[in-house]
Amino acid sequence: MNAGTRTGPFTVWLASYPKSGNTWTRAVLQSLTPPDVPLGAGAAEASCVDINALVGTPMAGCRATIDAYLGFAASDLLPGEIDALRPAVDAAVDAGLDRILFRKAHDALFSGPDGAPIVSATATRAAIYLVRDPRDVAVSFARFEARSPSAVVASMADPGRALSGTDRRLSNHARQRLGTWSQHVESWTCHDLFPVAVFRYEDLHADPVGEFGRMAAFAGLTASRDEVAAAVAAARFDRLQAQEARYGFRERVHPTAAFFRRGIVGSWRDELPADLVRRIETDHGATMLRLGYRLASDGASPAG
Repeated sequence: MNAGTRTGPFTVWLASYPKSGNTWTRAVLQSLTPPDVPLGAGAAEASCVDINALVGTPMAGCRATIDAYLGFAASDLLPGEIDALRPAVDAAVDAGLDRILFRKAHDALFSGPDGAPIVSATATRAAIYLVRDPRDVAVSFARFEARSPSAVVASMADPGRALSGTDRRLSNHARQRLGTWSQHVESWTCHDLFPVAVFRYEDLHADPVGEFGRMAAFAGLTASRDEVAAAVAAARFDRLQAQEARYGFRERVHPTAAFFRRGIVGSWRDELPADLVRRIETDHGATMLRLGYRLASDGASPAG
């Protein structure tokens, strides 16, 4: 499988609001693209993807990549100054490619100080946008960040919400502005800067071979149905969980909480209180309906 003889750009963004299936998607795609580096300890399970060698890097806003481009530490700059430089860094990364590179992005597609999008549009081949029911996102994100569900639900409606946006400690990534959950969705799916294909987490679970096959074709990968099926099997959730338990996962933020927790559709029904379900649907109902998510008032039963 390869990108053929097409010319660049070769960057394909794997964009999503956090906890929307980006890591699982990268695990499947890892099996559909030849690795650039030797697999790590996790490769001892030959049938399982190595979770510590996933595609998707360098992630958008990676400080090491920005520092290498600048020739000095980006920590000397203000967040707005870094934002202004990031498209040029993306262009430099893409200029060095000769095949498709998937890059993970949690940023909303906001504009930087000069009015250009936070990722380089001219150095982007396409984007895969992964979306998940925001009620399930709230449950998963709360566990991931070790915060209360109510705090996470409030943050999902905060236009100023950002990752790595604190000055209390230096993160491995520059500021990643999320905005609200709805703003994030709209920013990536309502523009004509480059081709975008939307994939719902729920559809990926319901028909993983069909949906990941469609994703591979959109990205320009040549993969048979059998190859996609093998990739899906290699990234099966229980296998990823077992590998994390045995070897750890370097992307896990809180060492006491497993990254691969449940990975099921509709966990909000037994984990999210009814008042928080109503808050999410009030804040994001219009966007949810556009994406095909039913509201509790229409019969999607919340927890009591």
